[in-house]
Amino acid sequence: ALPSTMIGVQKVEYRREYTSVPLHNCDAVWDESVDADVTAVLDDEDYREGSGALKLTVADTASAGDDLATDNITSTDISRCTHVEGWIKSSVAATAGQLSILLDNTAACASPLETVAMPALTAGKWTYFRVALATPWLDTAIISVGVDYTADIGACVIWLDDLKATVENSEVWEPIDPSYYYIDQDQRSLV
Repeated sequence: ALPSTMIGVQKVEYRREYTSVPLHNCDAVWDESVDADVTAVLDDEDYREGSGALKLTVADTASAGDDLATDNITSTDISRCTHVEGWIKSSVAATAGQLSILLDNTAACASPLETVAMPALTAGKWTYFRVALATPWLDTAIISVGVDYTADIGACVIWLDDLKATVENSEVWEPIDPSYYYIDQDQRSLV
């Protein structure tokens, strides 16, 4: 959707290249730890990148503050990165900060170095997120990633895909030929 204050589009560009460090491609079920109120599976039908997405089915009995699931990764240094990016989807609407991605240098995200608050989510819609890291200089040996149920949003299903750390201002932007997009003025959207 385009903002109501927007009066025109001069050009549209896409991020062709950027510096990134993979955290988790989410093409496998997370199994380091899974909350008793959660079922974790690989969804190979509804995903954004690779061959699948992590799908977490959260029961109504889950409580705010629960770590829904974590997975161990090879020790990864993201201390030169500035942001975490990836795809997230929820079967119910969520306001900003109700779900978080955890990054830790201890197993099962026992004492997270980073708690990355997710943006507001529209029910049933994939959302690409890009959130700044709080203390990247401490993130020299990330070995566990997780999902935190920061606030109780009730029974839901959450999907995650293609988590990575990125470096701000490393992007190479490429213009998109105007014949590949148009503005739908009635719907105020770029298609």
